[in-house]
Amino acid sequence: MLMKLKRFFYRGKDTLFHKVAVSESGASVYVFYFLLAASVFVMLNISLSIVLFGVLLDYIDVYAVLMIAYLLLFLLTLLFRKRILRALQSFIKYSLIKS
Repeated sequence: MLMKLKRFFYRGKDTLFHKVAVSESGASVYVFYFLLAASVFVMLNISLSIVLFGVLLDYIDVYAVLMIAYLLLFLLTLLFRKRILRALQSFIKYSLIKS
């Protein structure tokens, strides 16, 4: 079973999956979505704790840091938007080919 998985991922360097997975744009998309998901998860946890327990004063500095992180993420998105869009197009083409 492991050999089948290994052959699937390493069957050739010319496959689209390999090109997307090891490309710089693919890595930037992975990092972008990881940061976005992590920040949304933290924001939802803080908001839920505020709603449930009414605690706001302890989290004001966390909100400030998260807002700065969102602004930096937005600026990075604007800076690398062409690269991210190209990588997303590659992901969409790969998913359409595989389906």
